[in-house]
Amino acid sequence: MEENNTVPSPNPADQEAAYSPGKQLMVGVAVTLFLVVAGFFAYAYVHGKSDQSNKAKSVMSATTNQITPLQWISPTPQTAAEKVTDVTPASGSNAISSQNTSTAKACTQNGPAQKWEYLVPYVVKEGDTLQSIATTQLNNGNRVNEILQLNGQGPYVVGSTIYLPPSSITQSSGNIKEVYGMLVKKDSSYWQLSYSSDPKGLGILIPSFWFDGVSNSDSFTIGDCIKVLFDDGNKVFSVAQQ
Repeated sequence: MEENNTVPSPNPADQEAAYSPGKQLMVGVAVTLFLVVAGFFAYAYVHGKSDQSNKAKSVMSATTNQITPLQWISPTPQTAAEKVTDVTPASGSNAISSQNTSTAKACTQNGPAQKWEYLVPYVVKEGDTLQSIATTQLNNGNRVNEILQLNGQGPYVVGSTIYLPPSSITQSSGNIKEVYGMLVKKDSSYWQLSYSSDPKGLGILIPSFWFDGVSNSDSFTIGDCIKVLFDDGNKVFSVAQQ
């Protein structure tokens, strides 16, 4: 019996089903997704290794010289003599330094004085007028305005006390004041009196030209505790040590 070695011809319908475009597309998409996922994990793995390597290199290259340790400094013991700061200003100095003011003692009296400290009290009598008081007490009947400036407009009652300029003042605007303080600055522009040992604290500036008529103004130096009697806005009458 003769053997039949003839290969049967493929069925056209089966060939169409095996190579349909839809199946080819699905296979292509699956392969693409697999490659994308595999590539992502491969990149992450390699990048992580690289970061760890860089960090390791950074740590290895660091030195302790880049870190400055905290330093605790204990105060140096001082003797009593070293703690006392000389408050005498250097030659030619016209202001108290901040170093000297830290230990400078405040003056006994500081700030504006009260009227009874530098003015003359007078008790009003029966029959007195402002002009008669000016004439008998101030030797000038035209100094009524000074009395008004010092005491206000009144009324002036018999038995009450008013204040008059001291006998050393022969004429003023009536705006007479006196202040106490430490002389902390003195130059061609002004004198600065501080009401404490701190030059930056409360105080008063008095123009230097107001002192032109004061004979002893050159004798006062920085750090002196002084009192200044002046006609505010016009001139200084006197300067004295406290």
